[in-house]
Amino acid sequence: MLANKSVGTLLHRVCRFAVNQRCLSSISGSFQVGDPIQQSFVARLREYRQKSEKSEFGLADASSKEIKELSEMLAKVDRIYEAEGEDMTQFPMFKFEEPKVVIPASSLHVEYPKEPENDVEV
Repeated sequence: MLANKSVGTLLHRVCRFAVNQRCLSSISGSFQVGDPIQQSFVARLREYRQKSEKSEFGLADASSKEIKELSEMLAKVDRIYEAEGEDMTQFPMFKFEEPKVVIPASSLHVEYPKEPENDVEV
């Protein structure tokens, strides 16, 4: 019985190794770019990134008319939302102050009536 268990364990390991080898061999081919269309696409992406880094507003191949139009629209948005001189790409900073807690009983000033003076003698 011990021999059957060790043979089963050995067979399980061999099968698992074979499956892992098969998975690794199929994945290793996908790391290399061999498709000419994919190579062309990646080359165009790199070219676009270089152009957009060098251009104004990050717009690759934009004409001066388009850049002027964009700056006018951004200025209009600044005027509408009263955001001139502020960086609208950043999330606004909110500052909340702790409210002053007032206990209602402590804020009331109650004058109790004076005790009547009893001048009457009994």
